[in-house]
Amino acid sequence: MEDTRFTWNKAFQEHVENVLDLPGHRRQAIGQLANILKLRIQELNAGVRGSVGLPGMQALKPFMAGLIVSDATLSVKGAAAMADPRIIVRVRDKAGKLLEAVQESPAIMCFPSDPDKFSLGFSWHMQTPLKCLPDDAAVFFELQHYKLAKKKKSIKCYSYLEGVELEAAGGAVLEVYRKPVDAKRKARPTLLTSKPMYLHITRRLVQH
Repeated sequence: MEDTRFTWNKAFQEHVENVLDLPGHRRQAIGQLANILKLRIQELNAGVRGSVGLPGMQALKPFMAGLIVSDATLSVKGAAAMADPRIIVRVRDKAGKLLEAVQESPAIMCFPSDPDKFSLGFSWHMQTPLKCLPDDAAVFFELQHYKLAKKKKSIKCYSYLEGVELEAAGGAVLEVYRKPVDAKRKARPTLLTSKPMYLHITRRLVQH
């Protein structure tokens, strides 16, 4: 039989190195989660009743909570004239660093009764548990469209969620800002138009 110890040891070393490269707050969260899982396994090994171990599962819940954004509408003047409009969702920290993979929506459509209002028609699922995000994390919703004259994609405007807004369930109304996207949030962004435009969303907190 092939000796796979070297392969396993190398893979484990690479895994440890990847964890050590993570920011401090994420290493701490992973360590806390590992301790809770260890206690859970010990409870299951020692338990003889079905109820044994439930406190351990309750302790895991904060680490498993995720965010879903759905039922979104976006008001933008001239929406009906845009070619191939889509929403790009990026999760960033205050330094502008991406915290998870970028997600892109299918093409979005205008309301038949309102040519200046998009119905986004999709649900966005955050891939990172909220507990593992840094305190300065934000979710950016960027409206991308295709400029036929220049034959390129362009960001028209954006909105973002940050702070306690990420951990609250229910509806939210976000202002719409002019490009370019200020990923580092260094200054107060400029509204897209003098007449306020808004992104309306519904937030749900779920257990992964």
